[in-house]
Amino acid sequence: MNTLFIGQNLISLKSVDSTNTFLLNLSNNEKIVEGTVVYAENQINGRGQRNNSWISEGGKSLCLSVLFYPKLDLSHQFTFNKYIALALVSSLNVLGVKSFIKWPNDIFVNDKKIAGVLIENSIREKKLQKSIVGIGINANNNCSDIESAISLKEVLNADIGMKELLSSLCQELEKYYLLFRNDKNQIQDLYHSYLYKKDCLVNFTKEDYQFSAIVKEVDDFGRLILIEKGVEKAYSVGELSFNLF
Repeated sequence: MNTLFIGQNLISLKSVDSTNTFLLNLSNNEKIVEGTVVYAENQINGRGQRNNSWISEGGKSLCLSVLFYPKLDLSHQFTFNKYIALALVSSLNVLGVKSFIKWPNDIFVNDKKIAGVLIENSIREKKLQKSIVGIGINANNNCSDIESAISLKEVLNADIGMKELLSSLCQELEKYYLLFRNDKNQIQDLYHSYLYKKDCLVNFTKEDYQFSAIVKEVDDFGRLILIEKGVEKAYSVGELSFNLF
């Protein structure tokens, strides 16, 4: 692993219920170093955002979790989320796959989901003390029966080496973590350069109300800022959904 610390302590598992759960339990019971990565060939009970499940095919999805000790003020909590999404997009771009960040944490290619992120934080004394970042990437999956999903194999028309993908991801996570520590404003700018449908008119649903609005940005609180009929409005995670299909 060509990194300073992310992935240097690599725990490889044949099968696990959830890499996030495994790493959380491990870090609660013993002191392990920042940048520890838990990688599983088969994840049988993966979890996604808002209690959704992450469905993965054994040996075909990249499923891993990374341990961080950010020790951040809570005002920077969603900037940390932005950093993770940015690093994930960058790792796919390194492989020649142009991808975008669909608010809040999904990664899209050709208007379909190729990867997702689940971040679980431990907060103490008004600081973000520990973060376990779960990442799932559709690598060599066959997603032809899932209208909203796509895999790297389908984009590149070739099998993807899991070690190559893991290495690329760890390198980009480390690269952008160091940038995050030193220049959070640049993280914000780079994040928005990859924001899905930025400056485009998009159809949304909020409860039973359907409307169109222009995607402007994601603010420091993680809210999606839309321009609807010339008026800026902010929406929190879970308040609305994109109408894509």
